[in-house]
Amino acid sequence: MKVTGKQPPNISELSTGKAKDKGGNAAPISSGQPQEAENAANRISLNTMNKIRETIRSEPDVRTERVAEVKAKLKRGELKVDPDKLAGKMLTASLKEDLERP
Repeated sequence: MKVTGKQPPNISELSTGKAKDKGGNAAPISSGQPQEAENAANRISLNTMNKIRETIRSEPDVRTERVAEVKAKLKRGELKVDPDKLAGKMLTASLKEDLERP
C-alpha cells in the first residue's frame, strides 16, 4: 500500500462514488490507473498470502518420517540420549509454556 498522507474517503462516499473536496463540495472519486494498479498489487499480495497459508496448513504437524527413523534407532539401540540434556530441554519448554499463558 502506498502511503500518501491523504485521508481515505468515508464508506458512504465510496458507495455513492462522490467524495468531498477541501471546501466540502461533492467531487467524483477518481478511478485513475494508479489506484487500479495498487488494487491489483494488493490482490496479488492477498493471493500470495493465501497460497502460503494453504501450504502451511497442508504440512503435517508431526514429521512421520522422522518419528519412524527415531523409533527404528531406539529399537536397534543406536539412539544415544543424554538424560541431563533431555531434562533441561523439558524444563525449558515447560517454563516457556507457563510464561506464555495469560
